[in-house]
Amino acid sequence: MKLVLLLSLIFLCGTTCFGQNDRITLYETVRLKLTDGSQHTGKVISITDDTILLQTEKLGNITIPVDEIQRFNTMDQSMNIDDNGYPIDDHNSTHYLVSPSGYTLKKGQSYYENIGIFFNSYSVGITDRFSLTAGTEILSLILGRIPVIYIAPRYSIPITEDKLNLSIGTTFFTSVQDGFEGVGILQGALTFGDRNNNFTIGSGFGYSTNGLTTEGIIPIFGSCMFRLSERISLVSDNLFFTETDFNTGTGLISLAARIHFKKSGSALNAGLFRPLEDTGNLLAIPFVSATIAIR
Repeated sequence: MKLVLLLSLIFLCGTTCFGQNDRITLYETVRLKLTDGSQHTGKVISITDDTILLQTEKLGNITIPVDEIQRFNTMDQSMNIDDNGYPIDDHNSTHYLVSPSGYTLKKGQSYYENIGIFFNSYSVGITDRFSLTAGTEILSLILGRIPVIYIAPRYSIPITEDKLNLSIGTTFFTSVQDGFEGVGILQGALTFGDRNNNFTIGSGFGYSTNGLTTEGIIPIFGSCMFRLSERISLVSDNLFFTETDFNTGTGLISLAARIHFKKSGSALNAGLFRPLEDTGNLLAIPFVSATIAIR
């Protein structure tokens, strides 16, 4: 029943969340679906009773007969559009479900994120290449303890603009109750593809306040995201943990739908994590998170 409800939500968002006006207006950015099934996105630069002249990025100016337009969506003109005509989500392109990508926020961009109710964070772009995330969990408060806080700076290096990006960063967990001692992970992520459609491979090393260490468990992740429509992306975040001798290890695989809200940068993630090892009757772990763009 839960799966049916989730699929229904995805279907409804994919077909109705992009609001339509009664008529196309001059100089607005629209996405047109034609009777032959093709779609075009661009700025309306001329309208007659019979045709619309659309300025597109890939095809230049194209003339479309009005009677061939099946439906249209008005789009925010401030949005950047990818080659498929879908809005580029700068905010959510910086991460998958929990793993980072090779992209960071642009200067001045920021968002709030909640994961599973208990984890809350705020991310901001300091420069076009450097972003900073700070967060905390509230489960400790329920248990009568001082919450754990974490900070995650990340720096992005565009090797090939919008095609190959490398990011280097760290996530450090600490608590006032423990005298600010803590543990963290130093990570690198290499992303192939643009901000809407990409896959990432990455790894890292754990460390503590006593210094960097390569002993223990090494995390490796391989993740991907693909934009399916204006409102839906498919996200898979796969985490693997191995001993330094690479003889033993375990991991989690996942699949989730990312539902993009009309406000650019805001989205809801709903999916499942599946452990690779045998966990008896436990088939999968549900995962829900949400981002709310601030700027």
